[in-house]
Amino acid sequence: MKTHFVRRVVSAGGVGVALAIGGILLAPGASAAPITAPLETRETPSEDCRVTSADLVWGVKESFRSYISGSIADGAWTTEGGAGYETPSFLWSTDGGEVSGELDSGSIPFAGGVHFTGHDGALALDLADPAVEFAEGGAAHLLLDLGATDAAQDGAPAMERLRAATIDLEGSLTAGGAAAG
Repeated sequence: MKTHFVRRVVSAGGVGVALAIGGILLAPGASAAPITAPLETRETPSEDCRVTSADLVWGVKESFRSYISGSIADGAWTTEGGAGYETPSFLWSTDGGEVSGELDSGSIPFAGGVHFTGHDGALALDLADPAVEFAEGGAAHLLLDLGATDAAQDGAPAMERLRAATIDLEGSLTAGGAAAG
């Protein structure tokens, strides 16, 4: 059995994906950094690929980050559970997932989150545990656990899993690598 190592880079940069939530625009990082995932396949590239490592770089609109850290909201954001931050993007990494060789099914899950606070705790927004879910027709979806302040829960973010963006994979893939005997 041969093992193929394939590197596919999925970029949302040229697609202009964005999400409006309660007047806050979440968008890819200014540099439109890609999702990078070296994939290991068995036998032929058309079979399922095991993800050995992947990075997700995603940005939150700069004006929202400025509002949170400015004198009006007087807030901050923190990362947890494996998520990181390098201006202007939030970062996640994983060493797992599985996708089909044609990228028409499967997912790459990431762990960790970002917690935004402001206005002495009256504002709370969480983005957590993103995943890239591949679908038929050359598309992929960014899934997120999203939570916002909910007065019914004493101000704790009420988390909900949602499809935050659609990523058009057409023309945004590059592949490379070598087969190992």
